Amino acid sequence: MSLGTLAAGGCADGLLLVVQGDALRDSSCSDYLSIPVNVRSTDISGDLMVSLVDIALFAAGFPPQPYATCSDLNQDGGVDLQDLTIFAAHFIGHSCY
Repeated sequence: MSLGTLAAGGCADGLLLVVQGDALRDSSCSDYLSIPVNVRSTDISGDLMVSLVDIALFAAGFPPQPYATCSDLNQDGGVDLQDLTIFAAHFIGHSCY
């Protein structure tokens, strides 16, 4: 199976399983199946571009603002200069990150 080239952005803590356009449900049919995958992207807004919108979203989680998981790009439990370095590396001249 090949998925080809994938491009995605945004911030999520789970992915729904979809097969042929239908989201899979658990055995009781009461809940959708979700894979616990942490997605952290410098494209925080999920519009496939790292733009000024993403800067504003990133800054909203940078100290002294309250912690925001979407701004914790290296997922170490805090937002700091390492996260800012990751963000800055993708802001200039890149999209789809």
